[in-house]
Amino acid sequence: MELRTWLFAALLGFTVAKGREVQAAPKQAKPQAPTWRWTGALPTHLLPAAEVSHGDQRCRFSRDDISNVATLACFNKAGSKIWSHETVAAHFDRAALAINNDALFVVRFSDGGSGATVTSFNRTAGSVNWHRQVIGVGPMAHSDYVTNVEVAIVGDVLRVYGWESYGRYIEDLDLRSGVALANGTVDDHDNFRPRALPQPAQANGKPPQPGAAKGVAFKFRGDSPRWNKTVTAQSNGTNCVETLAQHGDTAMLTCTTTPASKTARKPTTSKSWSLQQARFVPGGALAINDRLVVVATFCAISTGATIDAYARESGELLWHADLYGIGPVGHSKYFNDVDLRFEGHRVVVSGAEAFGNYVEVIDATTGNVIGNRSEGKIEAE
Repeated sequence: MELRTWLFAALLGFTVAKGREVQAAPKQAKPQAPTWRWTGALPTHLLPAAEVSHGDQRCRFSRDDISNVATLACFNKAGSKIWSHETVAAHFDRAALAINNDALFVVRFSDGGSGATVTSFNRTAGSVNWHRQVIGVGPMAHSDYVTNVEVAIVGDVLRVYGWESYGRYIEDLDLRSGVALANGTVDDHDNFRPRALPQPAQANGKPPQPGAAKGVAFKFRGDSPRWNKTVTAQSNGTNCVETLAQHGDTAMLTCTTTPASKTARKPTTSKSWSLQQARFVPGGALAINDRLVVVATFCAISTGATIDAYARESGELLWHADLYGIGPVGHSKYFNDVDLRFEGHRVVVSGAEAFGNYVEVIDATTGNVIGNRSEGKIEAE
């Protein structure tokens, strides 16, 4: 092939192989970062009911402030109800809605608390396709608080915009599965600051109830509450200490393992590792077995908890789990405490919150939440 033909082919986006002109593979466009948009009211405690329409169908989420009953209902063109769901004791419960040909997406949140949950419903039948907990701005301590959420469908992505007292965030979820695709905060100049996504063990945010938690005892060991304290645990030759920093939202976790000496004359060498936990909130619990160091992080004055599992000897992060706990609730003044223990190859969480207690069970190998039992007040053994 002549040089000018070669150059002409290159300009047109072709490659040449063994005398044949082959069209080059198109370059994949770099995914664009989510951009901030906001069309509604600023965060407040006086949010209106939410409505959305698609074709001849109209859906509405509302809450009766007297009975505290929240109602999600969809209607046809004539105004007849197609399907509905009601939630009792829906304190501070609000929602943002989005709809397409297949599904109604409901982002429920508390106008007086952090975070949100997203549920995808079959648009015509009202059955649940998937349910997820939003990562949002992450756990933090708060008392008086305001939140608002907006949601939009962008291509194959459900985009959640959150505006809270603590800050703003954007979170992208896959429309069909609910898997988190992106999460990040938004600064004062509306720039998106992406954060690494945790690797959840399961896509669905609601665990089996009670599942593996059936018959598992609610237990609290040692002193309670565990707020703003140095937390310690010791087992299998490993001693761990978690200390809350006096200044800054961090905590230092240090674990030291001393192998048992096989002979009285031969000294043993201890192995130690430590890490600084960012975005730490004032509350923590530890448990150790022959393979793992499991750390619970929670806020003493707001709901929820997260679990991180580290390799006992090396400190490598093996899995992360967001607990379902007692489920999403709205609150102002609140208390929260957590205890951890191992039962065989399972991690058992006992949580005591202002709105009730729960037992949650996690597979220690995979990090899958395999059971949850939430009750008004579970008596400790």
